[in-house]
Amino acid sequence: MTHFKFFAKLSIKAKLNAVMLITSMVLLSVISIGLIGNEIVSLKRNLSSDLLTLADIMGSNGSIGLVFGNVQATADTLASLKAKPNVTEAKVFDQQGKAFAHYAVAPCDESIPAITLDSLYTEYSNESGGNAEILEQAFFHRDRVEVFKSILMDDKVIGTVYIQSNLDEMYLRLRHYAFMLAGVMFIALIIALLISTRLQQLITRPLFTLLTTINQVSTENNYALRATEGNHDEVGRLVEGFNGMLSKIEERDDEINTLNQRLTQENLRMGAELDVSRRLQKMLLPRTAELTAISRETALDIACYMEPAEEIGGDYYDVLYHDGMVKLSIGDVTGHGLESGVVMLMVQTAIRTLLNARINDPVLFLNLLNQTIFDNVQRMGTDKNLTLSTLDYRQGELHLYGQHEELLVIREGGQVERIDTLDLGFMIGLVDDISSFVDGVSVSLKPGDGIVLYTDGITEAQHKQSKKMYGVERLCQIISEQWHRPAQEIQEAVLDDLRHYMGPKKPLDDITLVVVKRVSE
Repeated sequence: MTHFKFFAKLSIKAKLNAVMLITSMVLLSVISIGLIGNEIVSLKRNLSSDLLTLADIMGSNGSIGLVFGNVQATADTLASLKAKPNVTEAKVFDQQGKAFAHYAVAPCDESIPAITLDSLYTEYSNESGGNAEILEQAFFHRDRVEVFKSILMDDKVIGTVYIQSNLDEMYLRLRHYAFMLAGVMFIALIIALLISTRLQQLITRPLFTLLTTINQVSTENNYALRATEGNHDEVGRLVEGFNGMLSKIEERDDEINTLNQRLTQENLRMGAELDVSRRLQKMLLPRTAELTAISRETALDIACYMEPAEEIGGDYYDVLYHDGMVKLSIGDVTGHGLESGVVMLMVQTAIRTLLNARINDPVLFLNLLNQTIFDNVQRMGTDKNLTLSTLDYRQGELHLYGQHEELLVIREGGQVERIDTLDLGFMIGLVDDISSFVDGVSVSLKPGDGIVLYTDGITEAQHKQSKKMYGVERLCQIISEQWHRPAQEIQEAVLDDLRHYMGPKKPLDDITLVVVKRVSE
């Protein structure tokens, strides 16, 4: 696998050269092995033929000595083999298989067991199927060849010639032949490499041109560039496809640029509109001076805060003072953005209008408000609606109406009471009549007691490292721990803990928090 990984990292040019060289080497190696094998067979056949011919000559020349028992004459005949440097040993056996004469380049055993000849007779007879008395056979070993040749006279076997030769000459010729083949292989590989280098440019040149164009397009982001089209093969179709892709990207890029210009203009327009709406929204929120004046009249310590998730929030709160009564309102319009902000402005205007009209009945108050918002959202063609709770406070008595998040009532010692508002109303702007859904709850507030109003942007805020929500329980715990402090400091403690909990995450929803605490008059 390591070799394949290395091969995968090579350039296309190097890969083509490697494939060509490996293929050529394998092919030439197979051919060379075949040629060397054929040469070995040929050399063995020629060597055995030469030695058998030589043995026949030795047998003919030494037959007279063998017939008359002249050992010296036969030995002299064998001694002529000195002219053959590869012949290392020769012997003549009589008809009974006993050694009669001997020649050797180096001292050796003077006899060859008769059983060797008997076995050879048998093997020759079995293999040749001819006359078992006539022996003519060569045996090759790793370092030598042995030849046995019968001596005939009047078609009768009178003895046997044995010649042993080394294979030095054959091995030398094989080495020369192998060196010659290696040289031919080397020259053939060089020629193949030169031809391959020349021919592979037909493949690599269009690819390199395509790669250059790709790098240039990536660097300059210029989709008007085109790669030079090559041959009408797979690479040519690849280049053609790439150029076609660039054409489509160029068209889409032009469309995107046109859309971006339109979006930029639209964003500028909407930004101006949102800025106006945001200013209107802030202008209608209760100001610090107004809250201070209400606090002096009612002995209430009030702190309010709202942070929109976008430029225009969907949260709503208000604190109004009319005829000795404090009117607290808190709501959450679905979604956020311009439409939610407009609905919030309509709610604030409708509440003040109903309050100035002295509509004191809470059921009628919320139903008239609902009808106004319902009619307007129908005209706008939007699906916006909101949860809304209104609270009327006068001289320590608090009356709660409408559906929103839980109302938190905090007693002087920090004990927290949670009042569910689910059954006290219905969504504002969803249907045209909610009078049958409106109900109320009354709460007495002594000095040191108070309430906290909030939207789900606080309780549903997610942890900085997980999606776990902040939750009402944590909010109640912080408020309880900080209740001995002024309303503004309580509010800041909650917001600091919320920001620490969220970390760098941006709020997913608008955040609104109202803290009201009754102080001694």
